[in-house]
Amino acid sequence: MFDSTQPPLLVLPVTMQQTTLFSSQEGYNLHITNENRVFVSYKRGWTLPLSVQQRKFVSTEPLLLIRNKGRITSEGSTFIKGYAHQFADENGKEPAYVLKEAIFPDATDTEWTLVPGKVNMVWLQYGFKNQYCGDSSVDMEKFYYGKIMVFRFSIVEDVAPRLDKKADIPDTHEKQYRVMEDLLLNEGWSLTDGDTQQHIISLLSSHGLGAFTDAAKTALKMAGA
Repeated sequence: MFDSTQPPLLVLPVTMQQTTLFSSQEGYNLHITNENRVFVSYKRGWTLPLSVQQRKFVSTEPLLLIRNKGRITSEGSTFIKGYAHQFADENGKEPAYVLKEAIFPDATDTEWTLVPGKVNMVWLQYGFKNQYCGDSSVDMEKFYYGKIMVFRFSIVEDVAPRLDKKADIPDTHEKQYRVMEDLLLNEGWSLTDGDTQQHIISLLSSHGLGAFTDAAKTALKMAGA
């Protein structure tokens, strides 16, 4: 079974009959949902090799397994720390998905989404604290800090070359799927009595990533802003 605390990013939908093609001794992991849907991942979940034999019986394409997440990690009367990540398509909207379902028995209130092809993610850390100004024990200012990154995850297909007489027959080649990560933005911020949300919006806009404004706003709220 998959681990909901460290889930694979790349999974392959298969039928119950096809599960015999994927041995745990070879690094494959099987996950059967409450609805008897079956998914396969491989080792750490970023790659998925398929042998010629497996390709004969499996015609489905792998999918990205994602969920939006965020929370306040610590909080007091004068400070807040949190993090969040929010997924979006190229237009900043909810990604088109094949399935949205609570697939983990230990997290039945959490929906996971299966997305084909590629997806973007806004990831951020957020912090706030009150701090004294200089040597004064009275005057206090609000200090905001954090980091935002924007990633694009794409499923890439690699085909193993053959140098024999079957080199020109596509079905005789082994294949591997992998997730390629592109970092579109990596910026930190520190503001004194500033508008964090507006600062993030300006950061995104200046890098041509204004489409992800709503996703960033949602992530900030989840992180405690």
